[in-house]
Amino acid sequence: MTAGLTASFTVAATGTPAPTYQWRKNGTNLSGATSATLTLTNVSAADAGSYDVIATNIYWQRDLERSDAHPTIPPGVHDPAGEAKR
Repeated sequence: MTAGLTASFTVAATGTPAPTYQWRKNGTNLSGATSATLTLTNVSAADAGSYDVIATNIYWQRDLERSDAHPTIPPGVHDPAGEAKR
């Protein structure tokens, strides 16, 4: 990921009844992140971490996706999290 841009993660799960989703960062639920797509806007160093999503229905629960995200800061660009990179 490049600082200042948008990053998206998408998963798909099927089942009856339809599953619900809960995205997590470093094992902690992300408030409001309950769709099949997680979109991070204006990413910064603060967004670095491990992301996964739990898909659940009344019969099962699955950890569907794990991705390590590490935003990169191009030379001479100011990181929105407050760190200047050169």
